[in-house]
Amino acid sequence: MNDIFELFSRFLEERLLSGAFTTEDSVRYTFFYALINCNFCQPFEIILEQPHPTIQNAKVDLFIQTKGERSATAVEFKYDRPIPSEKNVPKTQKAGSVIKDLFRLARVPLEFASRRYFIYLNTPEMATYFRNPQNHMDSFFELPEGRTLLIDPNYISGNAATFGKVLGTMPIDCKVSNVLHRDLSQKHFLRIYQIHDADRK
Repeated sequence: MNDIFELFSRFLEERLLSGAFTTEDSVRYTFFYALINCNFCQPFEIILEQPHPTIQNAKVDLFIQTKGERSATAVEFKYDRPIPSEKNVPKTQKAGSVIKDLFRLARVPLEFASRRYFIYLNTPEMATYFRNPQNHMDSFFELPEGRTLLIDPNYISGNAATFGKVLGTMPIDCKVSNVLHRDLSQKHFLRIYQIHDADRK
């Protein structure tokens, strides 16, 4: 997957440099293009909006089934950027939504998808929030490549009530490892995390 992530980051960099209007769907399609270019799978093997195996009415953004030596893969995407319709959304709420996506992936059983990834792209609005030590999230956002972090109820306990309200009853112990950490052009920041069960390395 490392080659795919590297190619994806290059394609995304080219898109941002071109000035093309970019949405979360644009980010997803750029990742699909990297998958196909690396011969990881065929287009018809990519399942969009796969029903979540353990959470009712929830879906996984992208799912690729096991084939031969290829392990099943589940991927969630999030692109946080300021847009007029969301200008009043609290940053704590957006941050809570990021962690909720991690927990949603952690609830995908390894028997269903042995590889689970969260692809997160943002702009200075949320990068500044995450990098502020007072918000207790800098160790997550600036986690170096290859390093692992335990995210559990204790890790998020110091955050604002708005943060917790977004999570609801979702919190679960999980580990995340950073597999790609890039600061891109046009003031964009790309982070890709692999999700692990808390009791596994």
